[in-house]
Amino acid sequence: SALCGLAAMAAEAQSFCPELQQLLEEQDADVFLILPRLVLISTLVNPGLAAMPASLLPEHFGAEEDDFQLPGSPELPVSAASQGQSGQLKDLLGLFEEVKTLGLSTDDAWKLLARCAVAGPGQDTSRELGQDVIDNFMRSLEALSMELQRKKPEEWNLCCSILMQCTVAASRVSA
Repeated sequence: SALCGLAAMAAEAQSFCPELQQLLEEQDADVFLILPRLVLISTLVNPGLAAMPASLLPEHFGAEEDDFQLPGSPELPVSAASQGQSGQLKDLLGLFEEVKTLGLSTDDAWKLLARCAVAGPGQDTSRELGQDVIDNFMRSLEALSMELQRKKPEEWNLCCSILMQCTVAASRVSA
């Protein structure tokens, strides 16, 4: 399932963001800001994992006339309609592509952005590598991650709890 895939990616992130493991195990308050960021970045890296965020933010993944689709995810179109903030995911995808133009593979972009997601907005984790591009991505990511948490808070909290448990379990299996 998509939730298991998201947990696997979060568990993988612990291998290059060791502080994430401690935050998850302690259920530190920062985890509740980090997880939505990781979920969204994971969705950009692997669009097949979009089911969970799509269920919480359907307006971003809707089926409307001016849709565009995340590459590799024909079953989950992303709405490009101009209602409210429905273009945020499209903008985030464009910024993700811009990050990759810094000479990064998708995997390297994932690792860099995951480290940024764990560190939080405004932290310099790119070591001079296109800091403006990274900052623009992180600002856009932060807005959408807040919406992911707040749109359907009870559902998000349930998903977050399951995701944290699965991530900790997956990291123990891979250790």
